[in-house]
Amino acid sequence: MNLRSFFPTHQDLESAPVSAVASALLKSLAPGLRNGEESFSIYNTVIQASYLYDGRWECERAVSEAFGWLAARNLICGAPKQDSQTILTREGLHAAKTSDLVSWVADRELPEALLHPAIVRECMTNFRLGKFDTAVFEAFKTLEVAIRHAAGLPAADIGVHLARKAFKPNDGVLSDLTTEPGEQQALADLMAGAIGSYKNPHSHRKQALAAHEAREMLILASHLLRIVHTRGRAPS
Repeated sequence: MNLRSFFPTHQDLESAPVSAVASALLKSLAPGLRNGEESFSIYNTVIQASYLYDGRWECERAVSEAFGWLAARNLICGAPKQDSQTILTREGLHAAKTSDLVSWVADRELPEALLHPAIVRECMTNFRLGKFDTAVFEAFKTLEVAIRHAAGLPAADIGVHLARKAFKPNDGVLSDLTTEPGEQQALADLMAGAIGSYKNPHSHRKQALAAHEAREMLILASHLLRIVHTRGRAPS
Protein backbone atom coordinates (compact mmCIF):
# COMPACT_ATOMS: atom_id res chain seq x y z
CA MET A 1 0.00 0.00 0.00
CA ASN A 2 1.31 3.47 -0.85
CA LEU A 3 -0.95 6.30 0.16
CA ARG A 4 1.75 8.75 -0.90
CA SER A 5 0.70 8.30 -4.50
CA PHE A 6 -2.62 9.87 -3.46
CA PHE A 7 -1.43 12.16 -0.66
CA PRO A 8 2.22 13.16 -1.17
CA THR A 9 2.52 14.99 2.16
CA HIS A 10 1.06 14.51 5.59
CA GLN A 11 -0.75 17.82 5.17
CA ASP A 12 -2.50 16.41 2.09
CA LEU A 13 -3.67 13.36 4.01
CA GLU A 14 -4.68 15.22 7.16
CA SER A 15 -6.74 17.78 5.25
CA ALA A 16 -8.41 15.33 2.85
CA PRO A 17 -12.12 14.47 3.29
CA VAL A 18 -12.64 11.09 4.91
CA SER A 19 -14.32 9.85 1.73
CA ALA A 20 -11.22 10.68 -0.32
CA VAL A 21 -8.97 8.81 2.11
CA ALA A 22 -11.36 5.85 2.05
CA SER A 23 -11.28 5.83 -1.75
CA ALA A 24 -7.47 5.86 -1.73
CA LEU A 25 -7.35 3.01 0.77
CA LEU A 26 -9.71 0.88 -1.27
CA LYS A 27 -7.73 1.49 -4.46
CA SER A 28 -4.48 0.71 -2.66
CA LEU A 29 -5.73 -2.50 -1.08
CA ALA A 30 -8.03 -3.84 -3.79
CA PRO A 31 -5.41 -5.35 -6.16
CA GLY A 32 -4.59 -8.01 -3.59
CA LEU A 33 -8.18 -8.57 -2.46
CA ARG A 34 -10.20 -8.85 -5.66
CA ASN A 35 -11.47 -12.41 -5.28
CA GLY A 36 -12.95 -11.67 -1.86
CA GLU A 37 -10.95 -14.36 -0.05
CA GLU A 38 -7.76 -12.53 0.90
CA SER A 39 -7.84 -10.55 4.12
CA PHE A 40 -5.86 -7.73 5.68
CA SER A 41 -5.32 -6.23 9.10
CA ILE A 42 -6.67 -2.76 9.69
CA TYR A 43 -4.21 -2.34 12.57
CA ASN A 44 -1.23 -3.21 10.39
CA THR A 45 -2.47 -0.97 7.61
CA VAL A 46 -2.77 1.98 9.97
CA ILE A 47 0.78 1.28 11.23
CA GLN A 48 2.07 1.16 7.65
CA ALA A 49 0.43 4.51 6.96
CA SER A 50 2.03 5.89 10.08
CA TYR A 51 5.47 4.88 8.84
CA LEU A 52 4.81 6.59 5.51
CA TYR A 53 4.15 9.87 7.28
CA ASP A 54 6.80 9.78 10.03
CA GLY A 55 4.52 8.37 12.70
CA ARG A 56 2.14 11.30 12.79
CA TRP A 57 -0.89 10.55 14.94
CA GLU A 58 -3.09 12.79 12.79
CA CYS A 59 -2.36 10.58 9.77
CA GLU A 60 -3.17 7.45 11.76
CA ARG A 61 -6.47 9.01 12.76
CA ALA A 62 -7.29 9.93 9.15
CA VAL A 63 -6.71 6.35 8.01
CA SER A 64 -8.70 4.91 10.93
CA GLU A 65 -11.60 7.23 10.15
CA ALA A 66 -11.49 6.12 6.52
CA PHE A 67 -11.78 2.48 7.53
CA GLY A 68 -14.78 3.42 9.65
CA TRP A 69 -16.32 5.12 6.59
CA LEU A 70 -15.83 1.97 4.50
CA ALA A 71 -17.29 -0.26 7.22
CA ALA A 72 -20.33 1.99 7.70
CA ARG A 73 -21.12 1.59 4.00
CA ASN A 74 -20.73 -2.19 4.06
CA LEU A 75 -17.64 -2.18 1.84
CA ILE A 76 -15.45 -4.01 4.37
CA CYS A 77 -16.26 -6.46 7.15
CA GLY A 78 -14.59 -8.89 9.51
CA ALA A 79 -13.04 -11.94 7.86
CA PRO A 80 -14.88 -15.20 8.66
CA LYS A 81 -12.99 -17.31 11.18
CA GLN A 82 -10.06 -14.90 11.23
CA ASP A 83 -9.68 -12.76 14.31
CA SER A 84 -8.56 -9.18 13.67
CA GLN A 85 -8.66 -9.65 9.89
CA THR A 86 -10.81 -7.77 7.40
CA ILE A 87 -12.06 -8.51 3.89
CA LEU A 88 -13.88 -6.65 1.15
CA THR A 89 -17.60 -7.34 1.16
CA ARG A 90 -19.40 -8.30 -2.03
CA GLU A 91 -20.35 -4.66 -2.42
CA GLY A 92 -16.76 -3.70 -1.70
CA LEU A 93 -15.57 -5.88 -4.57
CA HIS A 94 -17.93 -4.01 -6.89
CA ALA A 95 -16.91 -0.64 -5.47
CA ALA A 96 -13.22 -1.39 -5.94
CA LYS A 97 -13.76 -1.57 -9.70
CA THR A 98 -15.21 1.92 -9.96
CA SER A 99 -13.20 4.95 -10.96
CA ASP A 100 -15.10 7.27 -8.61
CA LEU A 101 -15.87 5.57 -5.30
CA VAL A 102 -17.48 8.63 -3.74
CA SER A 103 -20.03 8.96 -6.55
CA TRP A 104 -20.62 5.19 -6.60
CA VAL A 105 -21.42 5.17 -2.89
CA ALA A 106 -23.54 8.32 -3.09
CA ASP A 107 -25.63 6.73 -5.83
CA ARG A 108 -26.37 3.73 -3.66
CA GLU A 109 -26.92 5.39 -0.32
CA LEU A 110 -30.48 4.90 0.84
CA PRO A 111 -31.09 4.93 4.60
CA GLU A 112 -33.07 1.85 5.56
CA ALA A 113 -34.97 3.93 8.12
CA LEU A 114 -36.81 5.55 5.19
CA LEU A 115 -38.08 2.22 3.93
CA HIS A 116 -40.75 -0.24 4.99
CA PRO A 117 -39.10 -3.37 6.48
CA ALA A 118 -40.52 -5.52 3.69
CA ILE A 119 -38.90 -3.29 1.08
CA VAL A 120 -35.58 -3.51 2.91
CA ARG A 121 -35.85 -7.28 3.03
CA GLU A 122 -36.87 -7.80 -0.57
CA CYS A 123 -35.06 -5.03 -2.42
CA MET A 124 -32.00 -3.58 -0.73
CA THR A 125 -29.51 -6.26 -1.77
CA ASN A 126 -30.33 -5.68 -5.43
CA PHE A 127 -30.29 -1.90 -4.95
CA ARG A 128 -26.85 -1.95 -3.36
CA LEU A 129 -25.51 -4.18 -6.10
CA GLY A 130 -26.71 -1.71 -8.70
CA LYS A 131 -29.54 -3.94 -9.97
CA PHE A 132 -31.95 -1.05 -9.87
CA ASP A 133 -34.61 -2.43 -12.23
CA THR A 134 -34.84 -5.64 -10.21
CA ALA A 135 -35.05 -3.72 -6.93
CA VAL A 136 -37.92 -1.57 -8.23
CA PHE A 137 -39.80 -4.55 -9.64
CA GLU A 138 -39.52 -6.40 -6.32
CA ALA A 139 -40.69 -3.32 -4.41
CA PHE A 140 -43.90 -2.93 -6.35
CA LYS A 141 -44.49 -6.67 -6.48
CA THR A 142 -44.27 -6.57 -2.68
CA LEU A 143 -46.85 -3.78 -2.69
CA GLU A 144 -49.13 -5.76 -5.00
CA VAL A 145 -48.92 -8.87 -2.81
CA ALA A 146 -49.62 -6.78 0.29
CA ILE A 147 -52.74 -5.22 -1.28
CA ARG A 148 -54.08 -8.63 -2.27
CA HIS A 149 -53.44 -10.07 1.19
CA ALA A 150 -54.83 -7.07 3.07
CA ALA A 151 -57.98 -6.97 0.95
CA GLY A 152 -58.46 -10.74 0.98
CA LEU A 153 -58.71 -10.84 -2.81
CA PRO A 154 -58.01 -13.90 -4.98
CA ALA A 155 -54.77 -14.57 -6.84
CA ALA A 156 -56.57 -13.92 -10.13
CA ASP A 157 -56.75 -10.23 -9.24
CA ILE A 158 -53.46 -8.67 -10.30
CA GLY A 159 -51.81 -5.35 -11.10
CA VAL A 160 -53.82 -2.23 -11.78
CA HIS A 161 -57.14 -4.11 -11.61
CA LEU A 162 -56.26 -5.39 -8.15
CA ALA A 163 -55.37 -1.94 -6.82
CA ARG A 164 -58.53 -0.33 -8.19
CA LYS A 165 -60.72 -3.10 -6.81
CA ALA A 166 -59.16 -2.97 -3.34
CA PHE A 167 -59.35 0.83 -3.13
CA LYS A 168 -62.60 1.39 -5.05
CA PRO A 169 -64.36 4.46 -3.59
CA ASN A 170 -67.23 3.63 -1.23
CA ASP A 171 -66.85 -0.07 -1.95
CA GLY A 172 -63.23 -1.23 -1.82
CA VAL A 173 -62.12 -3.27 1.18
CA LEU A 174 -59.17 -0.94 1.72
CA SER A 175 -61.01 2.32 1.09
CA ASP A 176 -61.29 4.77 3.97
CA LEU A 177 -65.00 5.58 4.03
CA THR A 178 -64.43 8.45 6.46
CA THR A 179 -62.82 10.49 3.68
CA GLU A 180 -64.45 12.24 0.74
CA PRO A 181 -65.13 10.08 -2.35
CA GLY A 182 -62.74 12.28 -4.33
CA GLU A 183 -59.93 11.49 -1.90
CA GLN A 184 -60.75 7.81 -2.05
CA GLN A 185 -60.58 7.96 -5.84
CA ALA A 186 -57.28 9.81 -5.72
CA LEU A 187 -55.71 7.12 -3.54
CA ALA A 188 -57.06 4.37 -5.80
CA ASP A 189 -55.54 6.20 -8.76
CA LEU A 190 -52.22 6.55 -6.93
CA MET A 191 -52.02 2.87 -6.01
CA ALA A 192 -53.04 1.72 -9.49
CA GLY A 193 -50.80 4.23 -11.20
CA ALA A 194 -47.78 3.26 -9.14
CA ILE A 195 -48.17 -0.44 -9.90
CA GLY A 196 -48.95 0.24 -13.55
CA SER A 197 -46.02 2.62 -13.97
CA TYR A 198 -43.33 0.98 -11.86
CA LYS A 199 -44.10 -2.74 -11.56
CA ASN A 200 -45.68 -3.73 -14.86
CA PRO A 201 -43.01 -2.33 -17.23
CA HIS A 202 -40.25 -3.96 -15.18
CA SER A 203 -42.01 -7.32 -15.36
CA HIS A 204 -41.98 -7.26 -19.16
CA ARG A 205 -38.57 -5.85 -20.09
CA LYS A 206 -35.30 -4.48 -18.76
CA GLN A 207 -35.48 -0.84 -17.76
CA ALA A 208 -32.40 1.36 -17.57
CA LEU A 209 -32.68 3.19 -14.26
CA ALA A 210 -30.32 5.57 -12.54
CA ALA A 211 -29.71 5.10 -8.83
CA HIS A 212 -31.56 8.27 -7.87
CA GLU A 213 -34.63 7.15 -9.84
CA ALA A 214 -34.69 3.75 -8.17
CA ARG A 215 -34.20 5.35 -4.76
CA GLU A 216 -37.25 7.57 -5.24
CA MET A 217 -39.34 4.62 -6.45
CA LEU A 218 -38.43 2.50 -3.42
CA ILE A 219 -39.40 5.33 -1.10
CA LEU A 220 -42.74 5.68 -2.91
CA ALA A 221 -43.37 1.93 -2.66
CA SER A 222 -42.61 2.09 1.06
CA HIS A 223 -45.05 4.95 1.58
CA LEU A 224 -47.83 3.10 -0.25
CA LEU A 225 -47.08 -0.12 1.59
CA ARG A 226 -47.44 1.64 4.93
CA ILE A 227 -50.87 2.90 3.84
CA VAL A 228 -51.89 -0.66 2.97
CA HIS A 229 -50.76 -1.80 6.41
CA THR A 230 -53.11 0.69 8.05
CA ARG A 231 -56.09 -0.62 6.06
CA GLY A 232 -55.93 -4.39 6.40
CA ARG A 233 -53.92 -7.49 7.22
CA ALA A 234 -50.87 -6.96 5.02
CA PRO A 235 -47.90 -9.27 5.64
CA SER A 236 -45.01 -7.65 7.52
